[in-house]
This record gives sequence, C-alpha cells and structure tokens, in this order.
Amino acid sequence: MGRYAKGNQTIEDLKRMIEDNGGLKEIVYNSKLKVYKDLLKIDMDFDVIDFIPESAIGEQFQMVSGVGGDYPIAWCYANAEDEQPIMFVLYIGQDGKLRAYIPDSGNNICNAHTRYKETFEGTIYGGKWDWRKCYFFDPDWMMECVRNRISVK
Repeated sequence: MGRYAKGNQTIEDLKRMIEDNGGLKEIVYNSKLKVYKDLLKIDMDFDVIDFIPESAIGEQFQMVSGVGGDYPIAWCYANAEDEQPIMFVLYIGQDGKLRAYIPDSGNNICNAHTRYKETFEGTIYGGKWDWRKCYFFDPDWMMECVRNRISVK
C-alpha cells in the first residue's frame, strides 16, 4: 500500500481542512504542509490549480471505499500554461494532516515535461481544457490507483 488515510473522516472534514489551510491555491505553495512536499514529486509549474470539473470526473469530492475503511478525497489538477494538466487527489493522512497523492495510472504524468504546443493540438476549447481529449486521462484508472495505493489504518 504505502499511504494511509485517517479513518472516520467525512467529505465535510476534508473541505474544512482545505479551507482552514487557505484554500486549494494556497495549499500547494505552503512549504510547511505535507501536500507541498507530496506535489514536489512532479517537476512542473503550478500556474493553474483547481478542482477537476465535475463534467470530467463526476463529483469533485468523493468517498473512497478502500482497504481498512472509507475516506474522502478531492480531485484536483495543476498545470503550467503550456502543459497538460496533472491530476492529483487531496486526502486526510493518518496523522490528521492534509496530503496529496498523484495517481500514476490514467494520469498525464509522462507529459508533465512536454511543453510543445503541437502536443496539445485539439485539447483546448474556448480557453479551457477539453478533458475528453487529454492524453492518458482516465478517471476509472486513477480511482483504481487511489484505491490500491491509499488505505485506512
């Protein structure tokens, strides 16, 4: 497994923790938080940080039934102006602190370093990402990766 979520937490607990830490955009830049260190595993700029649109992922905040119990996650993404978005989830770690996990299945990790405009032809529509055309974006694979990697202890 490798990562552990705190049990007996709700979606509201996760939302409150995100808000108490200054909101999504502040969290990823706060070097005192574990989330910051978790996201440093990907070498990219975080020009754009937001929750994945519900039209692409379903509910932005979801309960996951994992090994050992259920836990809440928030689906997020980050990218630089000329990069494919990288998806990640926020969750409450076993120690009660906010954590981030970057699924390696169904995600755009291999494109994080790609900054060539021709790679993205057809993926931007009206200034917004067309999530259906993002390379390697597969919400089902990502959820499976989350379930296999994070458990409640």
